[in-house]
This record gives sequence, structure tokens and C-alpha cells, in this order.
Amino acid sequence: MPGLPDILHALMGAMKQLPAHRWQVTIDGVHKGPVTDHKVGVQGAAAWSKWEFAVDGAGHELRAERDTGGSTTITLDGAATQDASLDIHPTTHGLAAVLVVKCHFTVGSIHHEYRFDGRMWP
Repeated sequence: MPGLPDILHALMGAMKQLPAHRWQVTIDGVHKGPVTDHKVGVQGAAAWSKWEFAVDGAGHELRAERDTGGSTTITLDGAATQDASLDIHPTTHGLAAVLVVKCHFTVGSIHHEYRFDGRMWP
């Protein structure tokens, strides 16, 4: 069975292959549109993914990071969030293979879910 570092590298590889135009963002159940930039990387013992997108004309950035110990950190527009967790899984939408990344976190006392759907094929 692969270890967590192997899994992080595999997930990073799957997301790295997807250019920004293949990603869509949904915030708290409301579809907001396309992602304008997407990057992934490994820093130390952590893999990270960053999405940039616009909502009502204003640019935003969400960065999600998970380390080999399983700890998750999410920042929104550079600000720390609380109670961060990630749910990453493949699925299909019709004939399209899609990687779904759900970022759960709290800002103040409000819980949010930012969902990024990355069309892998076709």
C-alpha cells in the first residue's frame, strides 16, 4: 500500500495535468464559473494546490495544502481559515472524467465549501 507522500505526489500529478480552463468553481453550492489560474507544487513535506477565480468581478485565490502527517491548511485571499479539510475524489459527469476537490473550512463562525471540478477527459 502506498504511503501518504506517494499519494500526495500522485494527486499533485493528476491536478498538474489540468490547465486552468478545465476547472470550474462552486462556492457553497452556487456555481461561480471558471478558474483563471491553477498551480500545484510540493514544498517540504506538503503538497499544495492553488486556484484563482473571479466572483462578481473580484479576483480571489484559494490555496489548499496537506502535509505528510495529514494536516490540512486552507487560505482564502491570503487569510488563514479554521477547521480546514479536503475531500478529493474522481467521478464522471456524463462521459467526462472529473477530479473533484472539495475544500471545507470556517471563516469566523461561517462554514464554507469551495468545490473545484477539474475535467480530466475528454
